[in-house]
Amino acid sequence: MAGSVEQLRTMVGALETAHAVPACLPLGVAGLDAALGGGIAVNGVTQMMPAGALDEAATLHCALGMAGQLLAHRHGDLVIVADGAQIGQWGMIHARGLALLGIDPARVLLVTPRTPADVRACVEEAARSAGIGAVLGWLSSKSGFELVPARRVQLAAEEAATPVLLACALRTAAFAPARARLSVCPRPGPVPDWVRLLAPDIPLPPPGDPAWTVEIIRARSGGRGRFALEFDHASYRLRDPAPMGDRAAHPREQERAADQGAVRPAVYRAG
Repeated sequence: MAGSVEQLRTMVGALETAHAVPACLPLGVAGLDAALGGGIAVNGVTQMMPAGALDEAATLHCALGMAGQLLAHRHGDLVIVADGAQIGQWGMIHARGLALLGIDPARVLLVTPRTPADVRACVEEAARSAGIGAVLGWLSSKSGFELVPARRVQLAAEEAATPVLLACALRTAAFAPARARLSVCPRPGPVPDWVRLLAPDIPLPPPGDPAWTVEIIRARSGGRGRFALEFDHASYRLRDPAPMGDRAAHPREQERAADQGAVRPAVYRAG
């Protein structure tokens, strides 16, 4: 009898391991992934707050970039629950912008509830739904979660193994049971080589690839710190910023170095 029980336990354990969902999915930014305990939690809530009032759009941009990384490793669609107040202030999310972040618009369900209460209800229902690739809540300060509703969303995400990202307005209430709380602000990105080739003499190069500074305010992993990350439009992946010496040299600098028969350091002009 004892042997049968042990065999049953072994079989159940093997089944659980075979169907286990990883606790985190890496973003591709080594320092940030390590500080978060492996990446973004796939069975919980990650709250993203702007560092300042003008950083709310950048916070959404960064959250969408992270959602794209999740969809690259998960089946199912991305459910975006957008508060009308945020749409009125910053504009509607468009398919072209999603595609630039590597997100297939055909895999996106955009929900625009009428009231803050409806926003919270839709986020909770989406988190509870099995088979969702990820949930992104775009919240105004009035659609934040109090403790009890926040706990329901967290439990729903754990039960359904659904990653939930909350891109919040500046004064949105803290999501108490969040696996991690991040602060986001934009930073100058690298100027693509083709831009520098076509317009090498402009005094202020146009913005390059999206880039942000992300600070971990709180994480269950215990990690803290500020991390720079960029989004590479060529590969549709987040990445660590390349060291200055690893940036591609300006084409005219390469030509001049070749003409002079000397090796010159790479030149990078911040966007």
